[in-house]
Amino acid sequence: MELLKIIAEALRGASIVMILVSFFLCNYGILQADWGYFNNDIAFGPLGGPVCYHNNTEDVQKCKDAFRGRFNADVGHAILTNLALGPALGFIALCGLIHNVFSEMWETAASAMLLLVGSYLCVCGLIMADRHVDDMLHLNITGFTNNPSYNKVWGPVIYMYGCSFLVYSFICVVALFTLKI
Repeated sequence: MELLKIIAEALRGASIVMILVSFFLCNYGILQADWGYFNNDIAFGPLGGPVCYHNNTEDVQKCKDAFRGRFNADVGHAILTNLALGPALGFIALCGLIHNVFSEMWETAASAMLLLVGSYLCVCGLIMADRHVDDMLHLNITGFTNNPSYNKVWGPVIYMYGCSFLVYSFICVVALFTLKI
């Protein structure tokens, strides 16, 4: 049992490093959103461009495409952040559950809540990624292809998945307390 706790502590430390690396990668992506191939007015970012830098363009469609590229980049960064933080938080929580399963009730509950938060971020990130892929492929499935808006991104589908997952999370927490008692 002691060996299991030592392994769990080592994994927990590794997961903290994983969170720091994830933050670094996401922030690097955000800071470098406009990095790439430059010409007079436009830069192509790694997660979607072009991005207009000046208002002197005469082509209205080019400006619309530039706005669309900026929106794609922002949503892409949100997806990367969710998908990076979700597994890291969930991994920390799993290590905490292994370590605390025979320990204090409050520690076990805190680990369980961290696991649920991490899993929820993963689910949101995956759903956003699905909708973002539809948008980038110009599929008229998601409803925000022709009208980019964060309200559309956080639409009924994500709300439905979120509510069902929260209900599932509540059931898991109740089960943890029941099994512990």
